[in-house]
Amino acid sequence: MGHVAGSELDGRTIPYDNGLDGLVSKKKDFFGEKISK
Repeated sequence: MGHVAGSELDGRTIPYDNGLDGLVSKKKDFFGEKISK
């Protein structure tokens, strides 16, 4: 696994699309939280 690139973080994807759901806090707010639900 490498580093995430700009195309993966351009606002059109959510962490779950990129397999980064383990890095997302379930207790705190994060960018893209509203669209991911």
